[in-house]
Amino acid sequence: MKVAKHLASAIFMFAIFTSESTADEPSSQHRPPIEMQLKISHKEQGVVLLEIELSYVSAVPITIYESSLPWRMQRSLLLSAICMDTRRLPLDELQQLENPTPTTVLLKDGSKLHGSIDLSDRFPKLRKCLAGHDAILFWSYQPKAIDAAAGPRIGGFVEVGRN
Repeated sequence: MKVAKHLASAIFMFAIFTSESTADEPSSQHRPPIEMQLKISHKEQGVVLLEIELSYVSAVPITIYESSLPWRMQRSLLLSAICMDTRRLPLDELQQLENPTPTTVLLKDGSKLHGSIDLSDRFPKLRKCLAGHDAILFWSYQPKAIDAAAGPRIGGFVEVGRN
């Protein structure tokens, strides 16, 4: 049953990330107003950070809650980590109890924000996986302006190299 649950989760994640993929670069007309650059950093004592640069590329400014930034609250950025061992199962994600705040952030054309997520805390078995294998981290983010509908969903994956 547990394997079926993990398999269903992996298939669902694959469907999310491939449903809107195209071979061509998106035109500026269809390009989401949020772009994200993600990279992995290995720190001391096995800490693995996901470093995120969020860029806003629209002439129309938006205001979002600070807690909806991808690194502020766990629910803001959908993540799924797969250990690339022979089983290739998703790693369990530790669920955090979080309280959103009413603090807002104004995003204007050219705005760049930076933050990070400690993946070794979010996925407790990641360190064990990386002792002998790589991992793949799938991600998805959907920005939501305070006074508007959610923007287009963006996503992708990052390879997490072994230690």
